[in-house]
Amino acid sequence: MLPDFDVIHASQSRTGLFEDADSHYGEIWYQVGKKRDQLRSTIEPVVLGKLYELAGVPSPSRASDPLYPGYPLAAAPRGAAPLFYLVWPAAAVLAYFVVRRRSSCRNPF
Repeated sequence: MLPDFDVIHASQSRTGLFEDADSHYGEIWYQVGKKRDQLRSTIEPVVLGKLYELAGVPSPSRASDPLYPGYPLAAAPRGAAPLFYLVWPAAAVLAYFVVRRRSSCRNPF
């Protein structure tokens, strides 16, 4: 359980996309003690940084981790180039001629 945790939905619609320009669409307010600040970002490092800042606590060091680890591809895409540049176009051309031949062999009457 989080102590003193409140969620206030300012939008009247389900998505908030059609609210007026003065609405608070996308705002997320954080308050720790008497300090309060607003963000529109939901990225974890940004939110945690803001919470540490509001709490007045230094954020833990992450010297061993890269600044943004991203989502690296775990395996090399071996064989992808021939598949997409040779096999796939050849299959599309073959399918075109098969469908064309079948439609031209039908009797229109």
